[in-house]
Amino acid sequence: MFKFIFFIFLLKLVSCASTKLIAPDLEVIYTNKNKNVGGIVVYNPHGLSTLANARKSEAMTRMRTVCLPAAYEVTKEKMRRVSNVNKKYKGNPELFTGRMVKFLEYSCIY
Repeated sequence: MFKFIFFIFLLKLVSCASTKLIAPDLEVIYTNKNKNVGGIVVYNPHGLSTLANARKSEAMTRMRTVCLPAAYEVTKEKMRRVSNVNKKYKGNPELFTGRMVKFLEYSCIY
């Protein structure tokens, strides 16, 4: 029983470890006249499909939160190496963020 509870706890911990928490400098919010108009969110699509789907869902929640009360639209999806986007993630920090992550560019629909 203890092993099962530990496994559930570990699963929850890993699923919450999003790229946003590990590499916050990779995400951007675009504004125009103090109004959010879009941005870029990042998530790690690798690993167990359950965890990858949870991270994608969390990224979509961040997009929805930025655009509220408006809707959002994903305009571009791209897999990129984190060290190519920001040099501070080169080397060991890249191990925590994942070498390749998915960047979702979105715009708010008003």
